[in-house]
Amino acid sequence: MFDAAAARLYQSTLGDQTFRFENNADVVPKVPPLKYEHVGHHLYFDHFGNQIPAPSPSEMADDIVDGTFENAVEHLKARNFEPEAIWDHGPQGYVKHVFINANARALP
Repeated sequence: MFDAAAARLYQSTLGDQTFRFENNADVVPKVPPLKYEHVGHHLYFDHFGNQIPAPSPSEMADDIVDGTFENAVEHLKARNFEPEAIWDHGPQGYVKHVFINANARALP
């Protein structure tokens, strides 16, 4: 995250080579903007770990609702309460989701 001037400079030099991953359970990208801007290609992982390229704000909002506690329990049941059902939504799970979704990547 950069201020506006730094974001423009970064985007013009390295933006096409940068990827910004966001997990639906990650709180940091959802805090109110404080004069910073994101850079790079936005790759979003929904509450099941599927990659959604360039989701709209409403798609992300719907996914956050779908990833609430009740749906998280259903997700755990579907995965037989395996520890990985929770683990894969932490930062360490981003790497796994990148590899699982490698062929689904749609970049500008």
